[in-house]
Amino acid sequence: MNHSAPNRSFYTAVAVMLIACFLPPAFTNWLGGRLGELTIPVSAPLSKLSMMIRAVPNRLDERAPEIVALEAKNKEQEARIYQLESRLAQVKAQLERLQGLQSVDPSFRYVTASRVAESLGKSDLFKVGLGSSAGVRVGSLALYEGYQLVGRVSALSPRSSTITPITSRAFGSIPALVIAGDGIEHAVPCTLEPTGDGAFVADIGKVGQDEQSPVSVGQRVVYRDPDLRQLNTGPIIGIIEKVAPKDQAPLFVTITVRTEVNLDDIAVVDLKIPRGSASDGGEN
Repeated sequence: MNHSAPNRSFYTAVAVMLIACFLPPAFTNWLGGRLGELTIPVSAPLSKLSMMIRAVPNRLDERAPEIVALEAKNKEQEARIYQLESRLAQVKAQLERLQGLQSVDPSFRYVTASRVAESLGKSDLFKVGLGSSAGVRVGSLALYEGYQLVGRVSALSPRSSTITPITSRAFGSIPALVIAGDGIEHAVPCTLEPTGDGAFVADIGKVGQDEQSPVSVGQRVVYRDPDLRQLNTGPIIGIIEKVAPKDQAPLFVTITVRTEVNLDDIAVVDLKIPRGSASDGGEN
């Protein structure tokens, strides 16, 4: 085999490299530039072809149908989890409230009912979604959050109850106590009359003509429950917002009372039911 041609090329390349070592830098830079220019027409197309062949997308298309579907599913699951957590918190708070109420009034049990409909016509009555099949009875009180008196049950069906709110003239006179600043032992009894516009009025007597009224603006007014099984002072009715002398009666003042919450905005009530009654379904 003839090795003379490869050997000659090798020795020629070595000789050129040795000569280049002794040439001026300017000459070698000029020579490298000229050689680079000769390769541009070939290198540019080859570079583009290489990028096309080897190109790999850096990320997935965010608007691809699969990505859109996954994003929608993720948002749906997040909303579902939030709703479940919110509902769990509501149920927990409701259970704690009912347990607290029953510990205060052991002669009664409490059930929670949602507002489902308003009465037809101009009536301000409304219905809740529990009735006689759940042990509710006519006369049961309806409370909001266990402290605000909302009304009482005035009519029943097996699955619903009609509530007459305390602000309705149809509710009638309301026995009440004004809680003075020095405690329940000095509470002042009165009888509230609904005015039909969300407020109540009552006349309260003075000790003497020159004596100061025993009531004042800002004092709480609570329900005076005639039921002997009622152990506490009863749920709140409202707050005194006005005290004025009674016309033609100097020994009396007229108080105006208004509820702390707007009863029209209440969506859920707690119904207070006596234990051991025939309509209780035997629960004690």
